[in-house]
Amino acid sequence: METSKVLVTGGLGLIGSEIVKIALSNGDEVTCTDDLSLTQVISEEQLLKTLPQDVNFIKIGTDSSKFADALSAKKFDKIFNFGSYSTDRYFEIDPIDAVNKTINGMINVVKLYDTSGAHSLIYPSSGTVYGNSPPPQIENQKLQPQTLYSITKIFLEQYSSILHRNITGVRIFTGFGPREVLKGTYSSVVTLFTMAALKGVPVEIYGDGEQKRDFVSSDDIAKVIYRLSKSQPVVPIVNLGSGKSYSFNDLIKIIEQETGLTINSKYVESKTRFVSETRADTELLKVSCGFLPRSLKDAFPTYLEGLKELISSYKLGSRH
Repeated sequence: METSKVLVTGGLGLIGSEIVKIALSNGDEVTCTDDLSLTQVISEEQLLKTLPQDVNFIKIGTDSSKFADALSAKKFDKIFNFGSYSTDRYFEIDPIDAVNKTINGMINVVKLYDTSGAHSLIYPSSGTVYGNSPPPQIENQKLQPQTLYSITKIFLEQYSSILHRNITGVRIFTGFGPREVLKGTYSSVVTLFTMAALKGVPVEIYGDGEQKRDFVSSDDIAKVIYRLSKSQPVVPIVNLGSGKSYSFNDLIKIIEQETGLTINSKYVESKTRFVSETRADTELLKVSCGFLPRSLKDAFPTYLEGLKELISSYKLGSRH
């Protein structure tokens, strides 16, 4: 089994932490950076305890002017850059900080890529770059960004395209995973709705609940990303979704079926224009790494088990 020297930025986050696990299971030498801004609900000390002992950890954000210098003495084969914000909500609260972390962070990581000897770099773009275009969304279609978050992702794609390096951007659709619970209100709708069920509190759904999303689990996202790091030839841009979409109403039904609980849903008028349906065209993904993420329905039982484990570990509160 071929092993590598790996850097994972944002290695304590939802996707970064999963990449760390896979790299360690492969026998890789893993360095992880994070600014520890992930959590709303536990302390930095508790968060650090979730990091495997075999990982070399450096507390620093990719947007720091000292980032490249802090790691300049190290050599890496692969870099996974997942140290930026992952949802629109961060951009709404503090757009300057969010843009800085996304764009300056990527520039700093590329600088390190050039000096570290790395032969591959993978970073997250987003399925939101397609906007409200009809599904399935495919990589070569015209992009229709509707948010600042989406615009910064397109910038990363265009910036990477002019560098002529082995860089891959993964257009992640609606990611979810147990570790989101540590992000509190910044979690995906999957975790927000599931936590509402477990706590016995109502949820608000914009519109009629028939808007659909291609939900993809964080462990499957990490599997795809790690496989892509070994893929030849390098794919500049690839969708990362399951190819199946579920409505918010479908999500409620799945949560109720799997938990045995009833969710009190309140339908409210949307405050903003929202996307009707996201569903990834997965043909390029299948060719690039030979693996497709599970659908929401198939992935949910494992997700729920992991979520309950975290709730129990950190006493985050539920009615069960």
